[in-house]
Amino acid sequence: MKYLNHGLAEISTNELLEKSNHILEMMSENTHFTQPYPSLSEISNITQELASIQEKIDNGYRNQIPLLQEKFVCLKRKIKQLGTYVVLKSQGNPFIVKSSGYIVSDVPEVKSDSVQITEE
Repeated sequence: MKYLNHGLAEISTNELLEKSNHILEMMSENTHFTQPYPSLSEISNITQELASIQEKIDNGYRNQIPLLQEKFVCLKRKIKQLGTYVVLKSQGNPFIVKSSGYIVSDVPEVKSDSVQITEE
């Protein structure tokens, strides 16, 4: 069994920007996803805002950190929402999901000897 892996756990701002740009690039003319939710323009705008704020912080404007954190959380949320759209629209087809730029992972199987059922 396969599942969509957002790959957002413990991700840095730069990694999030790379992931977002990759997904935007892969989905921009993807005929499987003609009306994505949230829209690609919405995600692109947030990505650009986050990149701009990161650049300001890199140049010493530390007062931008709270805004960076806000946009960071917002972009992660939008990427998760878009991932849900991708899975629903693709009907779980891992090849179509991969075409969107998202990662598809195997669901680890539970080994029968690792679960004990006892009767009382």
